Amino acid sequence: MKGTNMWGDKISFKKKLVLSFFLFYMLPLILVVSVGFGFATGVLKEQGAEYYRKIFSTTVDRLDSIFSSMQEFNITMQKRSWVTSMIYMESLEKSRFDRVDFTNFAEELRGFSCQDAAIDHIFYYFMVSDQFISTTDRGIVDYQWFTDMSFKNTLMQNNDYRNTAGDLKKPAYFCLTVDNYGRESDGILCCFPVKEMRGKSICNLYFFIQLKELERVLDLAMPEESNWFYVEYEGEILLNRTPFTKEELLSSDVGKLQKQKTKMTSFIQESEKTGFHYYTLISEDSVYARAKSMQVILLILAG
Repeated sequence: MKGTNMWGDKISFKKKLVLSFFLFYMLPLILVVSVGFGFATGVLKEQGAEYYRKIFSTTVDRLDSIFSSMQEFNITMQKRSWVTSMIYMESLEKSRFDRVDFTNFAEELRGFSCQDAAIDHIFYYFMVSDQFISTTDRGIVDYQWFTDMSFKNTLMQNNDYRNTAGDLKKPAYFCLTVDNYGRESDGILCCFPVKEMRGKSICNLYFFIQLKELERVLDLAMPEESNWFYVEYEGEILLNRTPFTKEELLSSDVGKLQKQKTKMTSFIQESEKTGFHYYTLISEDSVYARAKSMQVILLILAG
């Protein structure tokens, strides 16, 4: 009986030792690791989201600076005396300027376009004389030559475009394919009214932005193919890096788009300068990549 009691005492002691080990060492350790794991993961998720939020904001600032600089240039150029004179010029024969002057005017426009690789063409359309001063032609050309040869596009080749140009009251943007003496390029035509007379615009300033240059901005800032980005302005999708068409983007909202792909994080920003709406949807894999890496490390340490 004493032997049995002795072994029973030993077993009881071992059980108490094991129980004490779990209660006073393992359980606190598990709790600490679990809490630490959850806290670290949450912090890393926030950091991942903040990282992409900053990238998005920087990208928006860069794109917006391109378009807002054109607005500022338009205001600055309205003070130039030659622009005012050209607005009311009835014909080349009655102009006080010669071909050298027209070339110099075009070079002044070209000086601004050289400041940003995204700006491919700049031109004035003077409706009284039906003439263009353009960086493309380094001088002055008439409407037919400009729209058939140097800046061929479906918008301006429309017979009614002269009336459309006269109705311009505020900045307008069109996605176009332009044929410049046989060289085609896709881009955004940015139209700004300069002078109005009797309720009609008689002079507009235009900029053509190359789409490939805007894409390069996105390639540098958001290289992951799983991340989406688009720009909207008054019902027009100006830049679209999503798997959706213009109609699908305009007829939906960000919440619905998020459901098209599992676990997306969205950021939206409206520009006070241009009125553009910028949208991006980032895949959770991108946002939480750092958190997932940390999760693996914590699991290894806990194991």
